[in-house]
Amino acid sequence: MDFALYHILTQQLSPSPDLSLVKQGQLLPEEWPVVLEKISTFRKKVQFFTITDGKTPLICYSSVPDLYNRITATELGTIIHLLGARTVFDQQHRCYVLHIEDFVTLKQYDEHLRRIREAEARRLADLADEMAEYHRTHRD
Repeated sequence: MDFALYHILTQQLSPSPDLSLVKQGQLLPEEWPVVLEKISTFRKKVQFFTITDGKTPLICYSSVPDLYNRITATELGTIIHLLGARTVFDQQHRCYVLHIEDFVTLKQYDEHLRRIREAEARRLADLADEMAEYHRTHRD
């Protein structure tokens, strides 16, 4: 795995992503890029996959039906962003694992951010309209 691009990306983030700091119940920040390191299968079904920041690996599980199909279609070594990644301590593996809802590749992440920003801008515009309407009706 070539981590050159990954290191360039993480140098632009403050604080820099560090999977060793992940604690119980914490949501992994979506802006943290990670690298898809390994996919573990049993009888041609994905059991879990592993991500890394170049230093610390983390095991990922999901209850989302098509997520494992999408992860197997993703090349190992791809930089991804995990969405809705909550950490729990796994007794069986004696380590922290992530339960994730979704992921996007680096290429898809800009589009994901654009949709979030547009939704927030719409929400703020609607709120401004409601406040203006409230002030207009209560002024009289």
